[in-house]
Order: sequence, then structure tokens, then C-alpha cells
Amino acid sequence: MADSSTSKAGTWGLGHRYWIAITYFLFAAVPGSWFPTIASTLVATGWEDLVGPVFLIMPITGLISPLLFAAWADQRYNAEWILAGIIGVGTIFLYPAFVVLGEGENKPLFIGLMIANGLIVAPAWSLINTIALRNLPSSRFGLYRGWATAGWALAGVTVSWLAADASAKSGELACVIRIAAGLACLFLPRTPPAASAPKGWRDSLGLGGFAIFKSREITVYFVAAFLLAIPTAAHYMHTPLQLTALGIKSTAGWMTVCQATELIALVSMGFLFTRFRLRTIFLIALACAIARFGLYVVGAQTSSAAMVLLGLCFGGVNWALFFETGRVFVDRRVDAGLRTQAQALLGVLTMGVGSICGTILVEKLRQALVPDAAGTAGWATYWSILCGFCVVAGLVYLIGGRPRTGDGSSANGRL
Repeated sequence: MADSSTSKAGTWGLGHRYWIAITYFLFAAVPGSWFPTIASTLVATGWEDLVGPVFLIMPITGLISPLLFAAWADQRYNAEWILAGIIGVGTIFLYPAFVVLGEGENKPLFIGLMIANGLIVAPAWSLINTIALRNLPSSRFGLYRGWATAGWALAGVTVSWLAADASAKSGELACVIRIAAGLACLFLPRTPPAASAPKGWRDSLGLGGFAIFKSREITVYFVAAFLLAIPTAAHYMHTPLQLTALGIKSTAGWMTVCQATELIALVSMGFLFTRFRLRTIFLIALACAIARFGLYVVGAQTSSAAMVLLGLCFGGVNWALFFETGRVFVDRRVDAGLRTQAQALLGVLTMGVGSICGTILVEKLRQALVPDAAGTAGWATYWSILCGFCVVAGLVYLIGGRPRTGDGSSANGRL
């Protein structure tokens, strides 16, 4: 059920739940504008050597600030206030970063501005998820979270429509949208701290959240999520490159195929919760991950862009049913005073550590197996290796997540 702290809608709908959907839509449209095309933009600018470093910035910065801000939201300040603040301040660094990229003359300044932006906005996703999960029934989380997917997809289509798939203009558009997102945060339902004041420095820094790993079911899920995050790092780094090599233009628009199926899965989440056990949903998601990269392999072997696009469809379902369903699972399995920190830990381990390991690994693999990123040779072997990671993640959850006899609290149960 929704948290009792949800306030009644006031003037201009202040505190109404629909602002959660609006904020999700706007906030996701920001990275949806620039993230899918940043590799192409850097290559077009002549900064191809920055592709790897730029994709490492977000996960590395995601290791530093999320737990601290999550602890504040759990113990000190309203989550919506923190969210509005970091979105606004982050824009101060994101906009000049893309101005510098457009000029194409100062790599160190560009990297510095992107690092500053990353440090500030890294906690945003865990905060907005906390606000949604505190103020919505579990069965409706997917419906509201789907607005983020819609925002990301529409932003990608808009960028392609503006012919900015390889232009710094995509980042400037993102900053305009982010300002609107920051303003929308001020209308979100009030989400005050759910825990008492911190009892020591560990609590103040958010390190008390590691107590959630005492739960076997949470630990197994986190390990599987970490393993799955490694091949997922290749999604925006290398899928557009393979599509381009197969003759697909306007890659930002075509990449939204993934968001389309993700949206369908998110909207269906409430229905799935009433029909299937969580363990079944997670296993379906892991099977979709294996199918996704398997289809990439077939696409590479047959020079078929259609197979790669079909793989993208499975990718959307995989993301929604494993990572987004996982947020609901984690939120409902931990104490109220640790929920924001638990969301932050999930982000740190998957989009932080997992993405760092994944970004380094997949780029080294791509350089070794696909030396000519614009060509078609080597992609089949590359995707086969990443498919293997998905198989391992699936086996970890299949075996490790098996409910113990008499364990009534396992992930085998429904929410």
C-alpha cells in the first residue's frame, strides 16, 4: 500500500501522484536525449578516444555520492527536496559540457564537467524510485515507472527527428528538459525521512545499509544483477555501432525499440505480480537476456539488422522484469528506514560497479575482436561472450535463489 505520508493534492496538484509520472518522464528524457548518441557524437567530433572514459564516468561517480544522499533521505531531509536540488545543480555542469563538446577543442574541460555532473546527479534514480515506492501501491509502480521509459524513447525519437544523432545539440536539448524536471520535483508528494537520526558515522555515510545483505534472497539477487549488468554495459556503447555497420541510420530512433517493449513489460508488471511468483518473473527476465544476445549473434552471423532489432525487443523486457521488478522486491524486503539506502546500494552494485567492470571489459573485447568498429567482422564472437555472462547470471539465480525447505520468506513468494 502507499505510504501514509502521501499528502493530499493542493493548489496546482501539489503532492498529487501524477507528478511522479511527470517527473519520471522528464528526468528520463534527459539521458534519453544524449546518452544513446554520445558515442557517435564523440566519434564525429574526432574524440573517439573518449568513448570509453565517458561511459565510465557515470558508473564511477555512482560509487561515491548515492549512499550519502540516500542516508540523508532516510534520516534527515525530504527525498523530493534533495532530488530537486541535485537536478538543478547538475544542469549547471551538464550544459557547458556539451557546449565544449560542440566546440571540440578542450577534452580535459569536457571530462571535468561531465564528472562534476555525474557526482551530483548519481543519486537521482534511487531517490525518485524511493518517492514512487513510498507513495504508490506495488502493483502500480510499473505503470508510473513506464513514464520514464516513454520519456527516454520520445527523447531518442526527437533527437533523430532533429538529425542530431551525432551532434552536441542533443546534450543542450537534455539540459532544457532537465530544468523542467527539476521544477516538477517541487510538486512531488512529500516524502519525509522514514528513519530516526543517524546513530553514528556509519549511518551518516549510508554504510548501515549493508545490513540488508544478511538476507540470503537479497544477496543472491544482487549477485545475479551485478553479473547481468556487465554485458548490459554494451547496450549503448556498441549496439548502435553494430546497427550502423549493418546499414541502419538514425540509430537513436531505432534504439527506442528497446524502450517500447520495456514500456509494455512495465505496464504489465501489476498483472504479472498477481499471476506469477517473483522467482518465475526473474527467471523469465534472465531468459530474455540470453535470447537478446543470442539474437545479436545471429544478426552478426547473417548480417541481419532485423535480428539485432529483435534482440533489442528482448532487452527491454529483460530490463523491466529483472531490474525494475527488483526495485520493488528490494523495497518490500528491507526495513522502512533502510529503503532509500537499499535502492542506492542496488544502483551502486549494478549501474556502478557492474557498469564499470562491464564498460572496461566490453570495450577491451570490442577492440580485440572488432578492431574496425564500422565493419561487420568479429561481432558474432563478441556477442557470444556477452551471452555467456547472461547464462552465468541465470545459473547463479536459478541455483542460489532456489527456496530452502520451509523458508516462507524467499523470493519465491509474491509481493
